[in-house]
Amino acid sequence: MLGEMPVWYLFLGGSGAGLLLVTGVTMLFVPSWDRMVSHGIAGDLYGVGGVYGCLARLFVPACATAAVLLVVGISCLALDLGATDRAVLLFFSPRLTFISAGAWLLSAAVLVDVALLAAWASEPSRRRRHGRVLPIAAVLLGFAVAAYTGLLLQSLSAVPLWETPLLPCLFVLSSLSCGVALMVVVVKLSGVADRFEAVVRRWECIDVVVLLAEAACAAGFLVMQIACARSGDSGTLLALGASLQTLLAGADAWVFWGVFGCVGLAAPLAMAIASIRFKPSPLVPFAQAACALAGAFAMRWSITAAGVHPILQSAGLS
Repeated sequence: MLGEMPVWYLFLGGSGAGLLLVTGVTMLFVPSWDRMVSHGIAGDLYGVGGVYGCLARLFVPACATAAVLLVVGISCLALDLGATDRAVLLFFSPRLTFISAGAWLLSAAVLVDVALLAAWASEPSRRRRHGRVLPIAAVLLGFAVAAYTGLLLQSLSAVPLWETPLLPCLFVLSSLSCGVALMVVVVKLSGVADRFEAVVRRWECIDVVVLLAEAACAAGFLVMQIACARSGDSGTLLALGASLQTLLAGADAWVFWGVFGCVGLAAPLAMAIASIRFKPSPLVPFAQAACALAGAFAMRWSITAAGVHPILQSAGLS
């Protein structure tokens, strides 16, 4: 039903949105400059080794990574449209569609992300001025873009496999898992990981909950769709059955079970639990992020590729 570019768009947009959301949440827990001074914290707050200096070394690459993912995702959307003028027309559509709404959401997310990047890369006085407004906007837009990537497929009601509210939930949880994994990697690469051990531990605990919720949501998605497929023999239900057959037992079913289920869910979950209980190898966060990203792409590719239109099913063209 869809080509490769939309899958990359769903994956990159969702991963960038997840990282933006996680970065915004982390920023919201940073004490304000006035509060830190009032508590008598000594030392150069804004120096290279100071509290806000270390935070800048964390948030600048986090925002830059999120911006790259979102911009490349937007580029995939534009390339899929096939012409630059079509991409521009998305912003001036006379009526609001899922695609035009997504274009605005993605653009707003990039602008907020770049504003945060500029604030943390600039002079200390400018970091103090943005307060909590930009981080809150980052959290809201990150969640909105992550949900939109699932809502976009759900809105294509001609494909029964995608017509379920659990699909946007699955995409949000997948995006959040990718965002947490990428944030932990950024912390490790920032050179100030020793200053944020508590932050890493909290995100690892949250990641366990998110991965369990994602696995439960994926299971619920399959159970609900299998139950629907067995409830009748109309053209729509036959198309749903064909989609499930392709997804779960087709030639490329190993991508869903192996890459998404084992590599994208089971492996990161095992590594996250091991990181909480034991002192992990320095390479574990990188392996966990790679597994999470591979699983997120595999999930989106499998579900997208398995979509069957009822008319195509009845014509034997699926």
